[in-house]
Amino acid sequence: MDHKCEIVRDLLPTYIDGLCSDESKEFIENHINDCQSCKEILHDMRAEVSLTDENEKLTSLKAKKPFKKLRNRLIFSISSAFILLAILCGIFVYDFLNKANPVATNELFIQEVEVVGETLTIVGDTTSSALGFHGYEFMYSEDEETLYFIPRYQLVNKHYSSGRFEISHDFGDNQRMDTFDISNMNQIFLQGKSSDDRKLIWERE
Repeated sequence: MDHKCEIVRDLLPTYIDGLCSDESKEFIENHINDCQSCKEILHDMRAEVSLTDENEKLTSLKAKKPFKKLRNRLIFSISSAFILLAILCGIFVYDFLNKANPVATNELFIQEVEVVGETLTIVGDTTSSALGFHGYEFMYSEDEETLYFIPRYQLVNKHYSSGRFEISHDFGDNQRMDTFDISNMNQIFLQGKSSDDRKLIWERE
């Protein structure tokens, strides 16, 4: 190994990293073209650098992998939470819009009330076009000889598009759960949203 080989081999690390001057680069390349030994050393050094780079990349990827999994889990959890929240909000809004409730008595007007035997007929409507009739129920007090009629309404939709109702309720029907003797009732009230919101709609003569 001559003196030039020693100089070239000392400069090879900076040459591989691209840090040497143009003059040094030219000197090294001219020497390598004529020196097989230095050429092989350069090849081996480049192979070592390449292997080191690959190992560093692999180590970096392994280090990032747990964080990537954690990030993916966090994103999945947040997305799932938002989806669940959206579903719950949708259910709440649907129930709110479709829940049938009593309404104030001033939003209703009764056109006809008739008691014939055990059958009670009531015909009425609502003053609000946004309300649709959705059924009814009764409460009664035998001590007070009073019956309370509670119509239920919900916001208008394709199934309940009218506030008008016409019911014919047979209290003598044994298949009904609310069977009682209506002949003992002397008054019928329209029951509103609150316990004190009541309107007399029928009284026995």
